[in-house]
Amino acid sequence: MIKVNKIQYAYPQKWSGKNRPMVFWNFSLTLEENKIYGLLGKNGTGKSTLLYLLAGLNAAQKGKIFIDDDDVIMSFALATNAKYLLMDEPTNGLDIESKSLFRKVIAQNMTDDRTLLISTHQVHDVENIIDHILILGKDDKHQTKLLLDKSIAELSDTYVFEHRDDDQMGNVIYSEPSLQGTSIIAHRTPRGTETPVNIELLYNAVNNGKL
Repeated sequence: MIKVNKIQYAYPQKWSGKNRPMVFWNFSLTLEENKIYGLLGKNGTGKSTLLYLLAGLNAAQKGKIFIDDDDVIMSFALATNAKYLLMDEPTNGLDIESKSLFRKVIAQNMTDDRTLLISTHQVHDVENIIDHILILGKDDKHQTKLLLDKSIAELSDTYVFEHRDDDQMGNVIYSEPSLQGTSIIAHRTPRGTETPVNIELLYNAVNNGKL
């Protein structure tokens, strides 16, 4: 298990001039074993910085990062048999066949004690293997915070993701036009049919403050 406990981190002054932006302020996060996390967020929200901190390539100025209850102060190798795998845009530059192979390799090599964190803008490349969604954003002070920390199972139990006609917009939380009509997110009723989570639609809804 990885635990991020109230870390604070600002970019080094040589990178950012006199006013160093505070990227993380009292930021906490827990990553459990046997899960594939999708780490999403707009450019500049700290996705890559978080990966560097988790890998020990950067050090938080305050707070602690624990991996299996060990304080992380040095980087660890991301080898094939590593327990924790951190990936930053792993499908960039891959063709369709290579992306399919990537998903198969990931699925076949997941074990009960392995944790995988994938930071990506290419949601469609990994949406079939992700089982937990993390979305980063900025607060009023431009510091990174978690906008969403939910499992795919929890999202499927709570919401429906589907296309509807304009006269079927009751109980809709968020909607946007698409080639198939209007894509919507609505609360799932007790007898409602479970639908696949549309991660791109979810991401847009969260960033528009609808979820």
